Amino acid sequence: MEIVINQWFNKWLQPDIPNENQKALWNEFFQKFLNKKGEDKLVIIQHSPWMAELLSIEKKYYDNIIRKRIQEICKICLDPNYVRILPQPAIIPEDVVQLLEPGNFSSDRFLFEAAGHTEDKIIITTDQKLIDQFANQTKFRLLQISDFLKEY
Repeated sequence: MEIVINQWFNKWLQPDIPNENQKALWNEFFQKFLNKKGEDKLVIIQHSPWMAELLSIEKKYYDNIIRKRIQEICKICLDPNYVRILPQPAIIPEDVVQLLEPGNFSSDRFLFEAAGHTEDKIIITTDQKLIDQFANQTKFRLLQISDFLKEY
């Protein structure tokens, strides 16, 4: 299975940001993902906001233990055994573009451009408004991280 995830992954990776529930969800996701041993892959557009944020987090921490842990995770997130990095975004259908236009959803366009390259078209997010906005369409499957983990 190929999976697209939004910035919750990067934000919750940082030791000073998440609350205990977010840390637990992040750890559960990452452990389950690693246990698949490359059977599942994250799908990321090379020059996307997700990739830029991941690389900026890697440089943010100066504590050696924290920095080393984050660098190890970043290394996995760039490893072709675990991640498919796309050089170009997919063209997304016009009806999906129209759903992205109202509200503040245009910043999430890159998620759909990445998921458009996958068979399953799964986007894992923490944005319930985004999930609700796409509830009546059938091209993409948007899931809260907690709901995804129940199936994973």
